[in-house]
Amino acid sequence: MRTLDTEKLEKQEWALLEIARRSTLEPADITDEEFDELKKVGLDDAEIMEAQFVMAFATAEVKFCDSLGF
Repeated sequence: MRTLDTEKLEKQEWALLEIARRSTLEPADITDEEFDELKKVGLDDAEIMEAQFVMAFATAEVKFCDSLGF
């Protein structure tokens, strides 16, 4: 497994990775303040929604493939 070189990530990228992680593991616990933090690093609503959609789709795809034994 490769490790992520977090020193090379921009603030926006790091923030998106963190919200994707939380959305996958603790979706009911995400707060409005966490979305406000995304906006503070320069992301707009459309970018946040796109990132959430990509994360949800990727998660669903993995679960679907796992359920079929792929």
